[in-house]
Amino acid sequence: MIGIVGGGLAGLAAAYRLQRSGHEVTVYEAGGSEAVGGLARTYETNGDDIETFYHHLSKDEQTIVELAEELGVGDSVEWLVGENAYYVDGTVHPMDTPWQLLAFPHWSLYDTFRLGMLTLDVDVRGGVPSFDTYERLADFEDQTAVEFAREHTTDNVYETFFDPLLEAKFGSRKSEVSAAWLLGRIKFRGERDLLRGEILGYFEGGFRTFLDALIDAVGRENIQTHTRVTDLATADGAVDELTVERAVEPVAADGGTAVSDTDPETGPTGEPQTADPGDGDDHGVGRRRGRRGDAERVGGADGLPV
Repeated sequence: MIGIVGGGLAGLAAAYRLQRSGHEVTVYEAGGSEAVGGLARTYETNGDDIETFYHHLSKDEQTIVELAEELGVGDSVEWLVGENAYYVDGTVHPMDTPWQLLAFPHWSLYDTFRLGMLTLDVDVRGGVPSFDTYERLADFEDQTAVEFAREHTTDNVYETFFDPLLEAKFGSRKSEVSAAWLLGRIKFRGERDLLRGEILGYFEGGFRTFLDALIDAVGRENIQTHTRVTDLATADGAVDELTVERAVEPVAADGGTAVSDTDPETGPTGEPQTADPGDGDDHGVGRRRGRRGDAERVGGADGLPV
């Protein structure tokens, strides 16, 4: 049996792939059934499901699109033209097409040129265009997003565009955000139709359509909720045992808060247990448990951790 730590999309997809390869799998999710799906989970509003955290697909995200096809919900993916705008001093400025960027009154022509070149993956520092500077995100891991934005665009673009976004998303920790993260987001946003704007994918009926199909494929009986993995034991460089705490949540007849006990349990040791390293992808699908080791959850509507 292979254990998967975390019931987010990455954990569920890993379980699905392993099952397809003939393995028995159990997914351990620390939260309740409502937490399954990670940051792709949804909640009901007046009969309709909507994502707890905003999500969409880009045209190059073939992995999730192909998985949707396998699960039988590929036809539910709709590709729509997104509309993005920037609100400044009481005015909404559309920011989807080149001419809309040129019309943004807070930038000079040079500001727009520098941001446009960065979006197109062209490095114009020094006056000689380079087309391979931004190929490897890992090359920018040790530089901060603040330093990168100032160096690769202009101070004015940083002050009027990047700084408010970083401040809103990361608050006082914005100076610690890696340039690799920012460049990844710029690359993602740069994949657009120059004439119409950004083409985004969304599931008819919301991501619940995709999530339910994935959960059903894995098997709800193979997902243990209220079960937190507390320790991993290794042998010969591989994980061969995991320890979990299972919360016992009695039903409170009066609607009061139920008290949770824990029942430590050690997972089977026949086959090495595998652990999902974090449910992380370009949309921030992951676990939100506050501070864990050196990681601290900070703001942002789509919950990308530092």
